[in-house]
Amino acid sequence: MKEKHLLVTSMLLFLSTVFSFAESCPETAFTTGTAIYAVYPIGTSDCSDRPTVLTVGSSTFTQTICEEGYSLFDLTAGPEVTPTDPFTIDTGYETSCTYSGGVFGEKEIGIINKNSLRLFPNPMSLTNQKNLNIKLALNTSAKITIYDITGKVVLKDNMDNTTFKPVDVAALVNGIYMLKISTNIFSVSRKIVIMK
Repeated sequence: MKEKHLLVTSMLLFLSTVFSFAESCPETAFTTGTAIYAVYPIGTSDCSDRPTVLTVGSSTFTQTICEEGYSLFDLTAGPEVTPTDPFTIDTGYETSCTYSGGVFGEKEIGIINKNSLRLFPNPMSLTNQKNLNIKLALNTSAKITIYDITGKVVLKDNMDNTTFKPVDVAALVNGIYMLKISTNIFSVSRKIVIMK
């Protein structure tokens, strides 16, 4: 009997430890009333570790997008949430997370886009493709600047209220470059590699 009790106790301790690490609160979260954007530091949270459903009061939000750096939850049941300061979300992992400044604005768009930026293919071979693709989570208008290794501007382009932008880099020679995306709210730079 003691062995069974010890075994059951050990299993419960193990499971509670596993589930306690299953989800921590997102770094920050914002609501539009019909959606919640949860932002996670890059490389710290795998989609399989995040909740698929959040609740705010009697409203239920279901995950529709899970990317490195953020998750988007759309309202699926209950009334639209009035953005309040602070607001609390229930993750379903016995964790409640409270956020101040939960209103979705330009600063929040910048945070989400910085965390969600994807450049592909990178490295890229110009023998197979001439466009470097830029993907952001939310529609953005931004300046795109590519610098060579000496800091010289070698290409300029713009994003106009879009989440996806192919940039023709066929004129660039083999090398390492820095791509900078800048708006009035945020700026982010990433290394790109061109090979022929």
